[in-house]
Amino acid sequence: MRYTNDKDLNKLIKGLRKQGWVFQKRKKHGMLIPPDEDGQKICVSITPRAHRSCLNVCTLINRQTE
Repeated sequence: MRYTNDKDLNKLIKGLRKQGWVFQKRKKHGMLIPPDEDGQKICVSITPRAHRSCLNVCTLINRQTE
């Protein structure tokens, strides 16, 4: 399944899904929902334009898992 237009972000989301995260596709953005109920949802653009979008999502995930 293709989640976004960014290949690096696709690899990241596939890895997170294997760890129990859930990806919900919306119109322009997707939602990454962590496996624990207390975690915060992370919004991911389906068509990212910024070259740092994957790094920004990684940073949000690292902050949440600390």
